[in-house]
Amino acid sequence: MWRRAIPSNKDDNTNGQIPYHALKSSIFKNYKSEVPQEFHKPAVLISAFGFFAVLLAWMLMEFFMQGQLQHLFPAVIPYVHIPSSLILSMLIFVIVLVIASWILKKVYRKPAFELIKGKANNVFNYCFGGFGIWFVCMLALTLVLKNIHKTNWHFTYSFPHWWLAAAFWTLTLPAQTLFEELMFRFWLPKLFTFSTPQGAHVISALVFAVLHSGNSEFTVYPWYWIAMYYFGFGLFFSMLKLKSGSVLLPWSVHFAHNLSVVLWVQYPHASLQTPALWTSQIDESLSVSLISSAILMGLAYIPFKKLYFK
Repeated sequence: MWRRAIPSNKDDNTNGQIPYHALKSSIFKNYKSEVPQEFHKPAVLISAFGFFAVLLAWMLMEFFMQGQLQHLFPAVIPYVHIPSSLILSMLIFVIVLVIASWILKKVYRKPAFELIKGKANNVFNYCFGGFGIWFVCMLALTLVLKNIHKTNWHFTYSFPHWWLAAAFWTLTLPAQTLFEELMFRFWLPKLFTFSTPQGAHVISALVFAVLHSGNSEFTVYPWYWIAMYYFGFGLFFSMLKLKSGSVLLPWSVHFAHNLSVVLWVQYPHASLQTPALWTSQIDESLSVSLISSAILMGLAYIPFKKLYFK
């Protein structure tokens, strides 16, 4: 015999139905489990708090990168030939990434890795496949530019400085790029609830460009062209996130891009001053940078669409 879920009481006039106060209590109790966490007011507040905390850390990092505190910190690792301010800024990224992961876990009640993974069905393919495709594209572009600027490029490989620098960037750039992708492709778009997902990512790409305005490229070229350059990359990373359903793909591409920038060639006004295989006497022309970046995005779109887009 089946037992009644709500025992009847002849004096409560419910006729065997669930009382209103019990129904209200049940709805309130199950509210958090039925409604997505990102729509909870506390979650939005915590996200906003986390965003501004991370933004403050970002500003501090930019302060370090501009060399404002360079005179306070002697060379931490002189043998690597990397400015101490740059080393400290990368360590800040590692710390901030840990804090951001903790906040994400508290807000969404899921491990941060599950949020980063998203709809990726094969983490290995998303990480190493996306990295490999863009890394090869960047290497091919570097070789093309080398043939164009034969007189301006000099082979400056130095052992073991280049290998130590490569090890440092390989260990720290994953944290720096993952933090940026979490912030601009996951966290920030969820705060723009007044817009569509596509519109939220466009706004996030704009913020991405603004927050990169502290880079030294802005002192060489007109700010609006450099802003367009970073805005374009922000849109490209957002497109990868929306099409693949995972932060892993834009993160792996972002990591491959930054690692290629520091390993292959060093320009006079590069933001990341580090030992590289080649050193250029002049900065790359803005038109070449914009056109080559657009070509790389178009070429990489083909394998990305075939392998990762849902």
